[in-house]
Amino acid sequence: MFLNGAAHIQHHYLFNSAAYRGPHRNPPWYLPAGMDPVLEIYKLYDRIVADCLALDPSLRVMMATGLHQDPVDEPVFYWRLRDHARFLRAIGCEFDAVEPRMSRDFLVTCKNQISGKETAEILLSGRAPDGEPLFEVDNRGATLFVTLSYPHEIKPGFNISINKKILDEFESEVVFVAIKNGRHNGIGYFLDTGARAAPDAEPIPLTDLWRRMVSAF
Repeated sequence: MFLNGAAHIQHHYLFNSAAYRGPHRNPPWYLPAGMDPVLEIYKLYDRIVADCLALDPSLRVMMATGLHQDPVDEPVFYWRLRDHARFLRAIGCEFDAVEPRMSRDFLVTCKNQISGKETAEILLSGRAPDGEPLFEVDNRGATLFVTLSYPHEIKPGFNISINKKILDEFESEVVFVAIKNGRHNGIGYFLDTGARAAPDAEPIPLTDLWRRMVSAF
């Protein structure tokens, strides 16, 4: 059993958790005060774990989490372009195709590497009113993997500079996705009722779980 679903809850709602001791709180328009999705998901996990531990004692149960979450030092707002192709055309980019990906990311396909370089330069020129970059670009030649990485709130009257011109009301070009509360920590946890780990056992790589499961059979 892989218990990874709670990572998404922690990622976006950790500031609402009673377990969080930091200074930040999510705004009430994002999640009403008093709601604790982290507690809710762990109550669900508790029932699942109870079901597993109530199985016949002769059965071997393995549970794993791939990682866990640490609170971020500052909240990070996630934004997504409303119409990726229309926005790229509006800022003067030449491209053959654009494919939206998860949350803030999109893939831009250009005619060749030269066109890809020019499009990347335009996107990287984008600046918010506070001077922070708007985009991160992984230039792969004729394709670009782009993230709308601006981390703060975007309010009405948010005018950006990009490709040597001002684009008014950038807030109309984006939709709100979420507020990042937690960041990935690569240490996960593993329980195996068939092999108790020694107190001083060395950490194991996540890729080792497959071998351990297969060896049980």
